[in-house]
Amino acid sequence: MNDPGEKFPTPGALFVGDVCLSENSAAAWSDPARPGLFEALRASVPDASILVGNVEGTFTNRDRPTPGKYAVFKADPGLVRVLRGLDVALLANNHMSDYGPEGAEETIGYLRAAGIACVGYGRLGENGTASIVVRRNGLAL
Repeated sequence: MNDPGEKFPTPGALFVGDVCLSENSAAAWSDPARPGLFEALRASVPDASILVGNVEGTFTNRDRPTPGKYAVFKADPGLVRVLRGLDVALLANNHMSDYGPEGAEETIGYLRAAGIACVGYGRLGENGTASIVVRRNGLAL
């Protein structure tokens, strides 16, 4: 695929690696009209494709990280819009608890409010993120 306008030939799931926004990301994304990270990618994949990304860090305003963590990631909750185009956020990683369970729960709330399904945090039945089925135009993942 050398032509940027060329679409992938068949629908499926497309997985992207770590998505890590930080407090320093705010300046780069200060224009709310700027397209989200995955909107351009969405334009090049079939409509039925499901875009999945590992969200490495939290979206929270909490100031106190989990005691004993030396590297913590958080971004302003308003930056969730940067993830526009993403269908599923994978949360099973070492930074989802950087700001405690409260920070993780806030993150899940912001992602869900943006229309992004969440999976991989908590135990089955506690908050509904342990397993999900996502459907898009006849494709189920």
